[in-house]
Amino acid sequence: ANNRTELICIQGSPTNEADRDARDEDLHHVQLTQNFEMQTTAVTQFVWFIVMGGNPSYFKEKNIAENDFAKIKGTQILLNHPVEQVSYEDVKDFMKKLNELMRRHNPSFVGEYSLPTEAQWEYAARGGTTTRYHIDESRDSLRDIAWYSENSDSHTHAVGTRQPNPWGLFDMSGNVWEWVKDWYQAKYPNGQYAMAHHPEALVN
Repeated sequence: ANNRTELICIQGSPTNEADRDARDEDLHHVQLTQNFEMQTTAVTQFVWFIVMGGNPSYFKEKNIAENDFAKIKGTQILLNHPVEQVSYEDVKDFMKKLNELMRRHNPSFVGEYSLPTEAQWEYAARGGTTTRYHIDESRDSLRDIAWYSENSDSHTHAVGTRQPNPWGLFDMSGNVWEWVKDWYQAKYPNGQYAMAHHPEALVN
């Protein structure tokens, strides 16, 4: 896990960034008011199976990654591949059950697992950088940090197999889409937006 705190950071992308989509976020200020920790990888199919008792993933066949394949109680699993085909409600159920398991088996467990807000996610994904990608500005470098259309062979890959960002977080670009607690918004009042623990908080 990685723990970061900072009062103000700037998120979004400049209008002159290469390949920028009109739907991308404008640059805006974000106030992070509480410490938070982020898991270093996406949730794997194995972890999902342990908590939820099943595996909804589409990419779970042995021919995708024979060395990562297992069949547990009749369920096919790619142990270190990210879980996918899960809804927002599925993830909420997963978080609830995960917290229950942690408290039951670890009495010293404090805090709570939850989805990050969109602002927390972007802050963590950038890893303290300001470039287009956390490694540099070049799209050619994307191959080193992400599984995507040009190198993935149209399926997911084991988590943690591309280069992490400066804070040790993997797959913050590519491999699978990731849910956040609140919502994505491209435009903000006065170009500023406060987001930490309470998504409704706005800064003028």
